[in-house]
Amino acid sequence: MAYVFRRPAKDGKVRFTAMYKAENGQYRSAGTYDDEDRAQQVADESERHAHLRLAETSPAEKATITVEEFVPKFLREHAIEPNSRQRYAEVLRSHVIPYIGHRRVAEISRETFHRLLTVVLKDEGVGQPSILYARTALSAMMQMAWDHGYREDNPLRGIRLKGVPGKPIVVATSTQFQRVYDALPHQPAKVFVRLGVASGVRLCELISFTPEDFDFDTGMLSVNKSTVEVTAEFHPEGHRFLTRSYTKNGDHRRFKIDAVVSKMVQDHVENHGIGSGQLIFPVRLFAKREASGKPRLSQDELDALGVTDPLPNGRRYSHGTMGAYITAKCRCRGCKQWSADYARDRKRARTGRVDREWSPQWRRDPTEYLGTDMWRRIWNAAVQDARLPFAYTPYQVRHTHASWLIDKGVDLERVRYRLGHGDLTTTTRYVKILDEEDSTAADAIATILGDVA
Repeated sequence: MAYVFRRPAKDGKVRFTAMYKAENGQYRSAGTYDDEDRAQQVADESERHAHLRLAETSPAEKATITVEEFVPKFLREHAIEPNSRQRYAEVLRSHVIPYIGHRRVAEISRETFHRLLTVVLKDEGVGQPSILYARTALSAMMQMAWDHGYREDNPLRGIRLKGVPGKPIVVATSTQFQRVYDALPHQPAKVFVRLGVASGVRLCELISFTPEDFDFDTGMLSVNKSTVEVTAEFHPEGHRFLTRSYTKNGDHRRFKIDAVVSKMVQDHVENHGIGSGQLIFPVRLFAKREASGKPRLSQDELDALGVTDPLPNGRRYSHGTMGAYITAKCRCRGCKQWSADYARDRKRARTGRVDREWSPQWRRDPTEYLGTDMWRRIWNAAVQDARLPFAYTPYQVRHTHASWLIDKGVDLERVRYRLGHGDLTTTTRYVKILDEEDSTAADAIATILGDVA
Protein backbone atom coordinates (compact mmCIF):
# COMPACT_ATOMS: atom_id res chain seq x y z
CA MET A 1 0.00 0.00 0.00
CA ALA A 2 1.29 3.46 -0.87
CA TYR A 3 2.50 5.59 2.00
CA VAL A 4 4.50 8.74 2.85
CA PHE A 5 7.34 9.19 5.31
CA ARG A 6 8.80 12.38 6.74
CA ARG A 7 12.31 13.43 5.75
CA PRO A 8 13.86 16.25 7.86
CA ALA A 9 15.87 18.70 5.75
CA LYS A 10 19.08 20.51 6.75
CA ASP A 11 17.30 23.85 6.84
CA GLY A 12 14.95 22.57 9.54
CA LYS A 13 12.00 22.07 7.25
CA VAL A 14 10.25 18.73 6.84
CA ARG A 15 9.77 17.16 3.42
CA PHE A 16 7.72 14.12 2.45
CA THR A 17 8.82 11.17 0.30
CA ALA A 18 6.15 9.23 -1.61
CA MET A 19 6.56 5.44 -1.63
CA TYR A 20 4.60 2.92 -3.71
CA LYS A 21 4.68 -0.82 -4.38
CA ALA A 22 6.04 -1.57 -7.85
CA GLU A 23 5.14 -4.49 -10.13
CA ASN A 24 7.84 -6.68 -8.55
CA GLY A 25 6.45 -6.15 -5.04
CA GLN A 26 9.30 -3.88 -3.97
CA TYR A 27 8.66 -0.37 -2.65
CA ARG A 28 10.07 2.52 -4.68
CA SER A 29 10.25 6.27 -4.25
CA ALA A 30 8.01 8.47 -6.36
CA GLY A 31 9.81 11.65 -5.33
CA THR A 32 10.08 14.01 -2.37
CA TYR A 33 7.66 16.91 -1.91
CA ASP A 34 7.08 19.86 0.40
CA ASP A 35 3.40 19.02 0.91
CA GLU A 36 2.30 15.74 2.55
CA ASP A 37 -1.02 15.56 0.71
CA ARG A 38 0.73 16.02 -2.63
CA ALA A 39 3.22 13.28 -1.76
CA GLN A 40 0.39 10.88 -0.86
CA GLN A 41 -1.45 11.71 -4.07
CA VAL A 42 1.63 10.94 -6.19
CA ALA A 43 2.27 7.72 -4.26
CA ASP A 44 -1.31 6.53 -4.82
CA GLU A 45 -1.18 7.39 -8.55
CA SER A 46 2.17 5.64 -8.99
CA GLU A 47 0.94 2.48 -7.32
CA ARG A 48 -2.28 2.48 -9.31
CA HIS A 49 -0.29 2.93 -12.52
CA ALA A 50 2.08 0.09 -11.60
CA HIS A 51 -0.84 -2.24 -11.00
CA LEU A 52 -2.55 -1.22 -14.23
CA ARG A 53 0.57 -2.05 -16.21
CA LEU A 54 0.19 -5.68 -15.19
CA ALA A 55 -3.60 -5.76 -15.11
CA GLU A 56 -5.38 -8.12 -17.49
CA THR A 57 -7.55 -6.39 -20.06
CA SER A 58 -11.17 -7.37 -19.60
CA PRO A 59 -12.95 -9.46 -22.27
CA ALA A 60 -15.32 -6.55 -22.88
CA GLU A 61 -12.44 -4.17 -23.58
CA LYS A 62 -10.78 -6.69 -25.87
CA ALA A 63 -14.00 -7.08 -27.83
CA THR A 64 -14.62 -3.36 -28.29
CA ILE A 65 -11.19 -1.77 -28.63
CA THR A 66 -10.71 -0.02 -31.97
CA VAL A 67 -7.67 0.02 -34.24
CA GLU A 68 -6.95 3.64 -33.29
CA GLU A 69 -7.09 2.75 -29.58
CA PHE A 70 -4.92 -0.34 -30.06
CA VAL A 71 -2.12 1.47 -31.95
CA PRO A 72 -0.61 3.17 -28.83
CA LYS A 73 -0.51 -0.19 -27.01
CA PHE A 74 1.17 -1.79 -30.01
CA LEU A 75 3.76 0.96 -30.38
CA ARG A 76 4.50 0.91 -26.66
CA GLU A 77 4.87 -2.86 -26.22
CA HIS A 78 6.14 -4.16 -29.56
CA ALA A 79 9.84 -5.08 -29.37
CA ILE A 80 11.44 -2.99 -32.10
CA GLU A 81 14.15 -0.37 -32.56
CA PRO A 82 13.08 3.24 -31.80
CA ASN A 83 13.66 4.43 -35.38
CA SER A 84 11.58 1.53 -36.74
CA ARG A 85 8.89 2.24 -34.13
CA GLN A 86 8.79 5.80 -35.40
CA ARG A 87 8.31 4.61 -38.99
CA TYR A 88 5.54 2.26 -37.85
CA ALA A 89 3.82 5.15 -36.10
CA GLU A 90 4.07 7.40 -39.15
CA VAL A 91 2.65 4.86 -41.57
CA LEU A 92 -0.14 3.78 -39.21
CA ARG A 93 -1.21 7.35 -38.48
CA SER A 94 -1.08 8.39 -42.14
CA HIS A 95 -2.34 5.35 -44.04
CA VAL A 96 -4.28 3.19 -41.58
CA ILE A 97 -6.05 5.16 -38.84
CA PRO A 98 -7.77 7.64 -41.24
CA TYR A 99 -9.47 4.72 -43.02
CA ILE A 100 -10.02 1.91 -40.50
CA GLY A 101 -9.14 3.53 -37.16
CA HIS A 102 -12.78 3.38 -36.03
CA ARG A 103 -13.12 -0.35 -36.75
CA ARG A 104 -12.89 -2.88 -33.91
CA VAL A 105 -9.73 -4.97 -33.78
CA ALA A 106 -11.69 -8.13 -32.98
CA GLU A 107 -14.09 -7.74 -35.90
CA ILE A 108 -12.15 -6.22 -38.78
CA SER A 109 -11.90 -8.74 -41.58
CA ARG A 110 -9.15 -9.97 -43.86
CA GLU A 111 -11.09 -8.57 -46.84
CA THR A 112 -11.05 -5.09 -45.30
CA PHE A 113 -7.29 -5.17 -44.90
CA HIS A 114 -6.87 -6.49 -48.43
CA ARG A 115 -9.02 -3.74 -49.94
CA LEU A 116 -7.22 -1.09 -47.90
CA LEU A 117 -3.82 -2.22 -49.20
CA THR A 118 -4.73 -3.03 -52.79
CA VAL A 119 -7.46 -0.52 -53.64
CA VAL A 120 -7.98 2.34 -51.19
CA LEU A 121 -4.38 3.40 -50.64
CA LYS A 122 -3.58 3.05 -54.36
CA ASP A 123 -6.56 5.25 -55.24
CA GLU A 124 -5.28 7.83 -52.74
CA GLY A 125 -1.94 7.93 -54.57
CA VAL A 126 0.13 6.24 -51.86
CA GLY A 127 3.37 4.80 -53.25
CA GLN A 128 3.95 1.06 -53.30
CA PRO A 129 6.91 1.22 -50.85
CA SER A 130 4.65 2.91 -48.28
CA ILE A 131 1.90 0.35 -48.90
CA LEU A 132 4.35 -2.50 -48.34
CA TYR A 133 5.55 -0.91 -45.11
CA ALA A 134 1.93 -0.41 -44.00
CA ARG A 135 1.36 -4.11 -44.53
CA THR A 136 4.41 -4.94 -42.40
CA ALA A 137 3.23 -2.68 -39.58
CA LEU A 138 -0.33 -4.00 -39.73
CA SER A 139 0.84 -7.60 -39.73
CA ALA A 140 2.95 -7.02 -36.63
CA MET A 141 0.07 -5.24 -34.91
CA MET A 142 -2.48 -7.93 -35.72
CA GLN A 143 -0.02 -10.61 -34.61
CA MET A 144 0.18 -8.89 -31.21
CA ALA A 145 -3.63 -8.69 -31.12
CA TRP A 146 -3.78 -12.44 -31.79
CA ASP A 147 -1.09 -13.25 -29.20
CA HIS A 148 -2.84 -11.16 -26.54
CA GLY A 149 -6.31 -12.56 -27.17
CA TYR A 150 -7.91 -9.59 -28.91
CA ARG A 151 -8.76 -11.70 -31.96
CA GLU A 152 -8.45 -15.31 -33.10
CA ASP A 153 -6.14 -14.92 -36.09
CA ASN A 154 -3.77 -12.64 -37.95
CA PRO A 155 -5.75 -11.56 -41.04
CA LEU A 156 -2.64 -10.12 -42.73
CA ARG A 157 -0.99 -13.52 -43.10
CA GLY A 158 -0.90 -14.64 -46.70
CA ILE A 159 -1.87 -11.27 -48.21
CA ARG A 160 0.46 -10.87 -51.18
CA LEU A 161 1.32 -7.50 -52.64
CA LYS A 162 3.28 -6.45 -55.68
CA GLY A 163 6.90 -5.81 -54.81
CA VAL A 164 9.03 -2.81 -55.71
CA PRO A 165 11.91 -3.28 -58.17
CA GLY A 166 15.24 -2.78 -56.48
CA LYS A 167 17.15 0.37 -57.31
CA PRO A 168 20.33 -0.12 -59.33
CA ILE A 169 23.54 0.08 -57.33
CA VAL A 170 25.60 2.98 -58.64
CA VAL A 171 29.28 3.38 -57.85
CA ALA A 172 31.89 5.93 -58.80
CA THR A 173 35.22 5.36 -60.46
CA SER A 174 38.32 6.46 -58.59
CA THR A 175 38.53 9.53 -60.86
CA GLN A 176 34.90 10.48 -60.22
CA PHE A 177 35.31 10.01 -56.48
CA GLN A 178 38.41 12.21 -56.54
CA ARG A 179 36.45 15.01 -58.21
CA VAL A 180 33.82 14.92 -55.45
CA TYR A 181 36.52 14.67 -52.79
CA ASP A 182 38.32 17.74 -54.15
CA ALA A 183 35.04 19.71 -54.15
CA LEU A 184 34.39 19.16 -50.43
CA PRO A 185 34.57 22.47 -48.55
CA HIS A 186 36.97 21.68 -45.69
CA GLN A 187 39.34 19.13 -44.19
CA PRO A 188 36.92 17.56 -41.66
CA ALA A 189 34.58 16.68 -44.54
CA LYS A 190 37.48 15.19 -46.51
CA VAL A 191 38.59 13.03 -43.56
CA PHE A 192 34.97 11.96 -43.03
CA VAL A 193 34.57 10.84 -46.65
CA ARG A 194 38.04 9.32 -46.92
CA LEU A 195 37.35 7.15 -43.89
CA GLY A 196 33.91 6.26 -45.25
CA VAL A 197 35.16 4.99 -48.59
CA ALA A 198 38.17 3.26 -46.96
CA SER A 199 36.08 1.34 -44.40
CA GLY A 200 32.65 0.96 -46.04
CA VAL A 201 30.90 1.59 -42.72
CA ARG A 202 27.35 2.90 -42.58
CA LEU A 203 26.71 6.59 -41.95
CA CYS A 204 25.09 5.77 -38.59
CA GLU A 205 28.36 4.05 -37.60
CA LEU A 206 30.63 6.71 -39.08
CA ILE A 207 29.15 9.56 -37.04
CA SER A 208 29.51 7.49 -33.83
CA PHE A 209 33.29 7.01 -33.86
CA THR A 210 35.41 8.12 -30.90
CA PRO A 211 39.22 7.89 -30.56
CA GLU A 212 38.86 4.62 -28.62
CA ASP A 213 37.56 2.93 -31.78
CA PHE A 214 40.95 3.32 -33.47
CA ASP A 215 44.29 1.63 -32.86
CA PHE A 216 46.50 4.02 -34.77
CA ASP A 217 49.64 1.96 -34.13
CA THR A 218 48.27 -1.06 -36.00
CA GLY A 219 45.68 0.66 -38.22
CA MET A 220 42.78 -1.32 -36.73
CA LEU A 221 39.21 0.04 -36.60
CA SER A 222 36.49 -1.27 -34.25
CA VAL A 223 32.86 -0.80 -35.30
CA ASN A 224 30.72 -1.44 -32.24
CA LYS A 225 27.97 1.18 -32.07
CA SER A 226 25.57 3.14 -34.24
CA THR A 227 23.48 6.30 -33.92
CA VAL A 228 20.00 6.86 -35.34
CA GLU A 229 17.85 9.98 -35.56
CA VAL A 230 14.35 9.89 -34.07
CA THR A 231 11.77 12.40 -32.92
CA ALA A 232 11.43 13.28 -29.24
CA GLU A 233 8.35 11.05 -28.98
CA PHE A 234 10.41 7.94 -29.62
CA HIS A 235 13.57 8.85 -27.71
CA PRO A 236 13.81 7.71 -24.07
CA GLU A 237 15.02 11.15 -23.01
CA GLY A 238 13.19 13.24 -25.61
CA HIS A 239 16.28 13.98 -27.68
CA ARG A 240 17.06 13.60 -31.38
CA PHE A 241 20.04 11.23 -31.59
CA LEU A 242 19.94 7.78 -30.03
CA THR A 243 23.21 5.82 -29.77
CA ARG A 244 23.01 2.04 -29.59
CA SER A 245 25.84 -0.11 -28.23
CA TYR A 246 25.67 -2.33 -31.30
CA THR A 247 25.60 -2.01 -35.08
CA LYS A 248 22.62 -2.37 -37.42
CA ASN A 249 22.85 -6.16 -37.61
CA GLY A 250 23.81 -6.46 -33.93
CA ASP A 251 27.41 -7.62 -34.47
CA HIS A 252 30.66 -5.92 -33.57
CA ARG A 253 33.45 -6.06 -36.11
CA ARG A 254 37.12 -5.10 -36.20
CA PHE A 255 39.29 -4.80 -39.29
CA LYS A 256 42.31 -3.02 -40.73
CA ILE A 257 42.20 0.28 -42.61
CA ASP A 258 44.88 1.67 -44.88
CA ALA A 259 47.78 3.61 -43.36
CA VAL A 260 46.94 6.86 -45.17
CA VAL A 261 43.43 7.20 -43.77
CA SER A 262 44.60 6.04 -40.33
CA LYS A 263 47.14 8.88 -40.27
CA MET A 264 44.51 11.35 -41.53
CA VAL A 265 42.14 10.45 -38.70
CA GLN A 266 44.94 10.60 -36.12
CA ASP A 267 46.01 14.06 -37.30
CA HIS A 268 42.38 15.18 -37.35
CA VAL A 269 41.94 14.07 -33.72
CA GLU A 270 45.11 15.87 -32.61
CA ASN A 271 44.51 19.07 -34.59
CA HIS A 272 41.00 19.55 -33.18
CA GLY A 273 41.82 18.51 -29.62
CA ILE A 274 39.37 15.62 -29.60
CA GLY A 275 39.69 13.84 -26.27
CA SER A 276 38.81 10.40 -24.97
CA GLY A 277 35.15 9.55 -25.42
CA GLN A 278 34.46 12.58 -27.64
CA LEU A 279 33.04 12.33 -31.15
CA ILE A 280 35.68 12.41 -33.88
CA PHE A 281 33.26 14.12 -36.28
CA PRO A 282 31.22 16.54 -34.12
CA VAL A 283 28.68 18.73 -35.83
CA ARG A 284 30.50 21.92 -34.77
CA LEU A 285 33.33 21.12 -37.22
CA PHE A 286 30.81 21.00 -40.05
CA ALA A 287 28.13 23.51 -39.11
CA LYS A 288 30.32 26.59 -38.90
CA ARG A 289 31.72 25.91 -42.35
CA GLU A 290 28.63 24.58 -44.08
CA ALA A 291 27.80 27.86 -45.83
CA SER A 292 31.36 28.33 -47.05
CA GLY A 293 31.44 25.45 -49.49
CA LYS A 294 32.17 27.95 -52.28
CA PRO A 295 34.56 30.88 -51.83
CA ARG A 296 32.93 34.28 -51.64
CA LEU A 297 33.15 36.61 -54.60
CA SER A 298 35.27 39.68 -53.97
CA GLN A 299 34.02 43.14 -54.85
CA ASP A 300 36.23 43.17 -57.95
CA GLU A 301 34.69 39.85 -59.03
CA LEU A 302 31.21 41.22 -58.44
CA ASP A 303 32.03 44.31 -60.52
CA ALA A 304 33.30 42.06 -63.30
CA LEU A 305 29.87 40.42 -63.55
CA GLY A 306 28.51 43.65 -64.98
CA VAL A 307 24.81 44.38 -65.17
CA THR A 308 21.64 42.43 -65.84
CA ASP A 309 19.81 42.20 -69.13
CA PRO A 310 17.48 45.16 -69.67
CA LEU A 311 13.97 44.88 -68.25
CA PRO A 312 10.90 45.91 -70.30
CA ASN A 313 11.29 49.45 -68.92
CA GLY A 314 14.92 49.53 -69.98
CA ARG A 315 16.36 49.45 -66.46
CA ARG A 316 19.54 47.45 -65.70
CA TYR A 317 20.97 46.53 -62.31
CA SER A 318 24.46 45.65 -61.19
CA HIS A 319 24.84 41.99 -60.21
CA GLY A 320 25.08 41.35 -56.49
CA THR A 321 22.53 44.01 -55.56
CA MET A 322 18.93 44.13 -54.35
CA GLY A 323 17.71 45.42 -57.67
CA ALA A 324 19.30 42.56 -59.60
CA TYR A 325 17.99 39.87 -57.25
CA ILE A 326 14.53 41.27 -56.41
CA THR A 327 13.53 43.32 -59.44
CA ALA A 328 15.44 41.62 -62.24
CA LYS A 329 15.08 38.22 -60.55
CA CYS A 330 18.65 37.31 -61.40
CA ARG A 331 19.99 34.13 -59.80
CA CYS A 332 23.64 34.32 -60.74
CA ARG A 333 26.27 33.54 -58.14
CA GLY A 334 26.77 37.18 -57.23
CA CYS A 335 23.05 37.79 -56.72
CA LYS A 336 22.66 34.62 -54.66
CA GLN A 337 25.55 35.79 -52.48
CA TRP A 338 23.77 39.10 -51.88
CA SER A 339 20.56 37.26 -50.96
CA ALA A 340 22.38 34.98 -48.48
CA ASP A 341 24.15 37.95 -46.86
CA TYR A 342 20.89 39.88 -46.60
CA ALA A 343 19.04 36.98 -44.98
CA ARG A 344 21.91 36.33 -42.56
CA ASP A 345 22.14 39.97 -41.51
CA ARG A 346 18.41 40.15 -40.86
CA LYS A 347 18.54 37.02 -38.75
CA ARG A 348 21.49 38.31 -36.74
CA ALA A 349 19.67 41.59 -36.14
CA ARG A 350 16.60 39.71 -34.96
CA THR A 351 18.35 37.15 -32.74
CA GLY A 352 21.38 39.14 -31.62
CA ARG A 353 23.73 36.32 -32.70
CA VAL A 354 26.96 37.66 -34.10
CA ASP A 355 28.87 34.52 -35.14
CA ARG A 356 28.30 31.31 -37.05
CA GLU A 357 29.87 28.95 -34.52
CA TRP A 358 27.87 25.88 -33.61
CA SER A 359 26.38 25.98 -30.15
CA PRO A 360 24.57 23.29 -28.13
CA GLN A 361 21.79 25.82 -27.54
CA TRP A 362 20.92 25.70 -31.25
CA ARG A 363 19.34 22.29 -30.96
CA ARG A 364 17.19 20.33 -28.51
CA ASP A 365 19.64 17.41 -28.48
CA PRO A 366 22.63 18.13 -26.19
CA THR A 367 25.00 15.88 -28.15
CA GLU A 368 27.24 16.85 -31.08
CA TYR A 369 26.25 14.19 -33.59
CA LEU A 370 26.41 15.16 -37.25
CA GLY A 371 22.88 15.00 -38.63
CA THR A 372 21.98 13.31 -41.91
CA ASP A 373 20.41 16.44 -43.39
CA MET A 374 23.46 18.60 -42.75
CA TRP A 375 25.85 16.06 -44.19
CA ARG A 376 23.61 15.52 -47.23
CA ARG A 377 23.68 19.25 -48.02
CA ILE A 378 27.48 19.36 -47.83
CA TRP A 379 27.87 16.19 -49.90
CA ASN A 380 25.31 17.14 -52.56
CA ALA A 381 26.96 20.51 -53.09
CA ALA A 382 30.29 18.76 -53.73
CA VAL A 383 28.66 16.26 -56.11
CA GLN A 384 27.06 19.11 -58.03
CA ASP A 385 30.39 20.91 -58.35
CA ALA A 386 32.05 17.67 -59.51
CA ARG A 387 29.49 17.40 -62.35
CA LEU A 388 29.08 13.63 -62.19
CA PRO A 389 26.84 12.04 -64.86
CA PHE A 390 24.66 10.41 -62.17
CA ALA A 391 23.18 11.20 -58.74
CA TYR A 392 25.84 10.10 -56.25
CA THR A 393 24.34 9.81 -52.78
CA PRO A 394 26.23 9.56 -49.47
CA TYR A 395 25.14 5.93 -49.08
CA GLN A 396 26.66 5.05 -52.45
CA VAL A 397 30.11 5.71 -50.99
CA ARG A 398 29.56 2.41 -49.18
CA HIS A 399 28.63 0.75 -52.49
CA THR A 400 31.78 2.19 -54.00
CA HIS A 401 33.92 0.66 -51.26
CA ALA A 402 32.44 -2.79 -51.83
CA SER A 403 32.67 -2.74 -55.62
CA TRP A 404 36.28 -1.54 -55.55
CA LEU A 405 37.28 -4.39 -53.26
CA ILE A 406 35.51 -7.02 -55.37
CA ASP A 407 37.02 -5.58 -58.55
CA LYS A 408 40.47 -6.02 -56.98
CA GLY A 409 39.74 -9.65 -56.22
CA VAL A 410 39.14 -9.40 -52.46
CA ASP A 411 37.30 -12.47 -51.15
CA LEU A 412 33.54 -11.97 -50.83
CA GLU A 413 33.52 -13.20 -47.25
CA ARG A 414 36.02 -10.52 -46.26
CA VAL A 415 33.95 -7.87 -48.04
CA ARG A 416 30.85 -9.14 -46.22
CA TYR A 417 32.59 -8.86 -42.85
CA ARG A 418 33.79 -5.28 -43.47
CA LEU A 419 30.34 -4.16 -44.55
CA GLY A 420 28.62 -5.91 -41.64
CA HIS A 421 26.19 -7.90 -43.81
CA GLY A 422 24.36 -10.75 -42.12
CA ASP A 423 25.07 -13.17 -44.99
CA LEU A 424 26.67 -13.30 -48.41
CA THR A 425 23.37 -12.86 -50.26
CA THR A 426 23.47 -9.10 -49.80
CA THR A 427 27.17 -8.86 -50.59
CA THR A 428 26.85 -10.73 -53.89
CA ARG A 429 24.72 -7.87 -55.26
CA TYR A 430 27.95 -6.01 -55.87
CA VAL A 431 29.22 -8.74 -58.20
CA LYS A 432 26.43 -7.75 -60.58
CA ILE A 433 27.96 -4.29 -60.89
CA LEU A 434 31.12 -5.81 -62.34
CA ASP A 435 29.03 -7.84 -64.79
CA GLU A 436 27.19 -4.69 -65.89
CA GLU A 437 30.42 -2.78 -66.45
CA ASP A 438 32.21 -5.60 -68.22
CA SER A 439 33.14 -4.47 -71.74
CA THR A 440 33.82 -7.89 -73.28
CA ALA A 441 30.60 -8.01 -75.32
CA ALA A 442 30.88 -4.36 -76.40
CA ASP A 443 34.51 -4.88 -77.49
CA ALA A 444 33.52 -7.96 -79.49
CA ILE A 445 30.82 -6.04 -81.36
CA ALA A 446 33.26 -3.23 -82.05
CA THR A 447 35.75 -5.72 -83.52
CA ILE A 448 33.10 -7.31 -85.74
CA LEU A 449 31.71 -4.04 -87.07
CA GLY A 450 35.06 -2.35 -87.42
CA ASP A 451 34.66 1.17 -88.78
CA VAL A 452 30.98 0.81 -89.69
CA ALA A 453 29.27 4.04 -88.60
